[in-house]
Amino acid sequence: MFIKGPRFRKKDTPIPAQNRVLAGVLRIIDLDTGLSVGNTNTYATGPAVPTVRKRTWDQLHPGPPFKTGGPFASVEIVQPQYTVQGTGSYWSNTWYNQPNHQKYRWDGGFYNPSFPPALDTTSEATYEALGTVYNTLFPDLNSIGSGAYARLRPQLAKAGLGQAIAEMRDLPRMLQTSAKGFHSAWNSIRSIAGSSQKGTTARRYGRMAPKSASNHFINHQFGWVPFLKDVQDVYSVYQNARQLKSQISRDNNRWVRRRRVDRHIESKTLVHERFDIPGVQPTGAFFTIYDVSSYHYTIHKVTSTDVWYEGEWKYYRPEFDWDSGKAKGLVSALKREMAIYGADLNPTLVWKVTPWSWLADWFTNAGDAIQRAQDWATDSLVSKYMYLMHHTQTYWELRSQFKTIDGQSHDYVWYRSCDIKRRQAADNPFSFSLSGGNLSARQIAILGALGIART
Repeated sequence: MFIKGPRFRKKDTPIPAQNRVLAGVLRIIDLDTGLSVGNTNTYATGPAVPTVRKRTWDQLHPGPPFKTGGPFASVEIVQPQYTVQGTGSYWSNTWYNQPNHQKYRWDGGFYNPSFPPALDTTSEATYEALGTVYNTLFPDLNSIGSGAYARLRPQLAKAGLGQAIAEMRDLPRMLQTSAKGFHSAWNSIRSIAGSSQKGTTARRYGRMAPKSASNHFINHQFGWVPFLKDVQDVYSVYQNARQLKSQISRDNNRWVRRRRVDRHIESKTLVHERFDIPGVQPTGAFFTIYDVSSYHYTIHKVTSTDVWYEGEWKYYRPEFDWDSGKAKGLVSALKREMAIYGADLNPTLVWKVTPWSWLADWFTNAGDAIQRAQDWATDSLVSKYMYLMHHTQTYWELRSQFKTIDGQSHDYVWYRSCDIKRRQAADNPFSFSLSGGNLSARQIAILGALGIART
């Protein structure tokens, strides 16, 4: 669903008169006098649409200072059909009247880069319908928002000791697989050294079968790598336990602003290339100003996506509440240690140690959903606001490289682009996707007690 603000603004660049701009003048020059004896105007033409179209949906908020936000969407479409580059004077190889020493000269620039319609899958009707109907230019943010909560929420656990302990049952098998892998490697080396002169190297080396190699690889990636990371994390927590507990106690029961940059994705793909045309105008029999052996015309499609989140959070853990005295005692001390080492027994930990749950999380957000359900059930974490920001840029880089017959090298770039910026607020203080009507009475009461107006 395309969520947008109630206020709409529109800004377009003016469309040139008669949908054209002067690109240059084709002149007939008398070489004896240097004077022009004939002129023909040539135009860069395009469809009856603006070069730049911008649409913005937002809403007004009280301020300054501005303490509240809301949905925002901005789209900018650029089509460079009227852009002229490289203006100058270029002689043609074509004579107008050779006996009279009259020749063509192009006084202008290069324009109308070739763009095959099949490359742009977005129709003009889609551009014109921006914001009026669901539009394919706007990606669905619901799937991204479902995981934003887990990425943005404060994490008290700095290690995964509970999961590591539960997975210790696999340690004997890890050791066995590793020992077998080292044993096979040693036998292969010994066999090569002892039988290289007997011509049996290939046969003995074949003992390292693909199945053994794959088992060793899986054991390394999913056994030793996570295990050693757990050991490293536990040691790091042990070294910094005092500072970690002090930080958690300081932020306990107070609003803390958090920001996370999730990802930056960028790709550049060559989608069109030709060496037989310059890819731009002027062209035709009367415009033989090019060195035909120098043509190189390319179109690259470039995409860039940035996703980030911001929010203000509050959590409450009694074992870190020193002001009320609830943090005193052996039980509270034990709970603090379990919290920072990630040894709390809860639904999220049970899910993580369930066989093959890691594979399910590759394709679903089941783990994130369990974490949200746990927070809802314990009411230990709430946000004043959460925002998901999404910025995507898609543009085509049209590059024309060639030489003119006077020896000049030319390299020009045009861009067709679509730039979309969006901000989407969480539906409620517990999730990006759960509607406010699904909150329990207890949760609504807690939100009222915290003074959060938007539910």
